[in-house]
Amino acid sequence: MTTPVEEKPTALQPGLLQCLPRPPRRVAVLRASRIGDFICTTPALRALRAALPDSKIAVITLPALGDIVERLPYIDQYVEFPGLPGIAEQLFEPADAISFFQRIQSEDLDLAIQMQGSGAYSNSYMLMMGGRATAGFIRRGDGPGLLDAALPLPNSGHETDRMLALVQFLGAARQGREPDFRLTAADRAEAEELLAGAARPLIGLHPASRDSRRGWPVERFAATGRQLQERAGGTLIVFAEGEHASQTSAVVEAAGGRAINLAGRLSLPVLGAVIRTLDVLVTNDSGPAHIAYTLATPTVTIVGKGDSERYGPVVDGPFRLLRDRSPSEQCSHCGPGCLCLTKIRVADAVEAAVRVMRRREEAGNGATGLEVQARSVSLSSSPLRLRARKPEGRGQVVPGVRKICVLRANGIGDMVFALPALAALRKAYPRAEIVLIGQPWHAELLPGRGIVDRVVVTPPYPGVRTDSQGFASEEEVANFFRSMADEEFDLTIQMHGGGAHSNPFVSRLGARLTVGLRAAGAPPLDWTIPYLYYQDEYRRYLELVGLVGAAPVSVAPRIPVLASDLAEAGQFAPSSEPFAVLHPGATDPRRRWPAERFAVLGDWLAERGLRVLVTGGL
Repeated sequence: MTTPVEEKPTALQPGLLQCLPRPPRRVAVLRASRIGDFICTTPALRALRAALPDSKIAVITLPALGDIVERLPYIDQYVEFPGLPGIAEQLFEPADAISFFQRIQSEDLDLAIQMQGSGAYSNSYMLMMGGRATAGFIRRGDGPGLLDAALPLPNSGHETDRMLALVQFLGAARQGREPDFRLTAADRAEAEELLAGAARPLIGLHPASRDSRRGWPVERFAATGRQLQERAGGTLIVFAEGEHASQTSAVVEAAGGRAINLAGRLSLPVLGAVIRTLDVLVTNDSGPAHIAYTLATPTVTIVGKGDSERYGPVVDGPFRLLRDRSPSEQCSHCGPGCLCLTKIRVADAVEAAVRVMRRREEAGNGATGLEVQARSVSLSSSPLRLRARKPEGRGQVVPGVRKICVLRANGIGDMVFALPALAALRKAYPRAEIVLIGQPWHAELLPGRGIVDRVVVTPPYPGVRTDSQGFASEEEVANFFRSMADEEFDLTIQMHGGGAHSNPFVSRLGARLTVGLRAAGAPPLDWTIPYLYYQDEYRRYLELVGLVGAAPVSVAPRIPVLASDLAEAGQFAPSSEPFAVLHPGATDPRRRWPAERFAVLGDWLAERGLRVLVTGGL
């Protein structure tokens, strides 16, 4: 039963998750908003999962978002929002609402979290779910009411940070700000079928907007598409929800060039797969823009006087927001707070589209194989020249490779995850020397096992290797990179995280070709694949080495055991008697089972005649 606020003076204090009598088993989160708002919430949901690894987390949201929620690996259950008074996103049906509350109360929730907004209506609904604890936003100046934890809704900042503020207030640490939108192979296959035969570049146009004041005129979308086709060729891909089909038809008719009208034909996941395939998207400030930001599709967003601080891209990327920075004027169409977009010209959108396409190509992260030849653009000059380009060697064995460098300077578990990828490299480049840049323990363990040929220990370096004595001096670091440049590596592969620190490190090694992982906002290498936080580690690195033609040998990691290993082990574990090994260590204290429990287990095993060996270290 929820305790009244008079008896709960700590409701406005942070740290609810740490104050609960036990970790919550069942958690429900309300976020019944449109796709853009939901995408901005995914970093908060990811942080909540990291803080509650054993909880069953359900998200209550709109039916249109069910497929998206179910693809997120950190969410266990999607619950359809029934529509409730004061929450305008879904029609209210009393019978559906009663059924919803009966069903959600039967879940026996330990914690209910309101991420809907100020809580003026939604906090009451959260309390009706019957959770043992309830948390959420409140309006500034309001008390917490019956909530167990209440955070005044921030008035400013990006929507992503506003949602993160709540879970941080509850006691969950951030797990990055990058938004998430997952696609399956089936989504991509359906998109490919819809776009089969379309000539590149694929120029996406999304002329629809739920708020008519945020809609750039349809004829300007058509003119933008027509001018981009005149300069680059390709195909217009025009899409919107079915209710806006008349707008897409008008754009296709007015543009007059090659076009595919996908209005009303796309589920939300397949829409994402289509957007991912585009060479550029020109869109109103709406849901598809957020999908494009998440998938790093070059995007021009017509914002006008919209709130770009709150809903613009979270991370850096090939994006341009076209704003109307003139003073607000009152007009007969909008009234006070005019959002008219008529001051944004077609020429502005065309130039911006050219720039974001060029930026992706310069970053070496284009999925389309298009290269912008013109280094500067004059809108009155001859047509922009684009030529199809498949980067030489991408996906194939790179010719002339004699020496390969791999950066993987972390723990033994991380090394195990990379073993199948290293085996694939060994098979694809049997004559090349493979050099691992790693930690001192790599140099002790790996030589003579056929995994790599040589280990070079990296000096302590920010974001790559930590050391209790601090980081290496500038002189030590300079000498290290100088010696690495003297190695004359043909290929360097970054297997050390999302690349914020490791990609600049790899770039300084002086290799002919650099390949690696790249999180949103990380510096580029020659060839990269996106770093997705929740991805199977074995497959992550197998996909990475696939860029250089290394096909999987096996997905099972293997570390050869040497005769010297067996001889040394025999000193502690004679083969003539049964024994058990206990390893109570873990680098991350959150992953450590209490030592006293290991001790109890060890006593239990010893009582049954087993010799107990306790290990530590790696």
